[in-house]
Amino acid sequence: MFKDFLKQQQSGLEALSTTGIIGLHLVSGPLVGFGIGYGLDAWLDTDPWGKLLFFLIGIVAGFFECVPGQPGNL
Repeated sequence: MFKDFLKQQQSGLEALSTTGIIGLHLVSGPLVGFGIGYGLDAWLDTDPWGKLLFFLIGIVAGFFECVPGQPGNL
């Protein structure tokens, strides 16, 4: 009975950690992309195109970072 409880608790914690990592990737990718775009816009005076482009690249990178972490995916 106690082993079953520990097994359930461990699987719940694994699911929680996976969810946290997915959330972290979906937020950090666009933030890093926006930061890179902001720096490039300030340097090259191309406002707002660098921010927009790298923000979108960050969104795509965040989604691509989430896919390999899921069990059963390619």
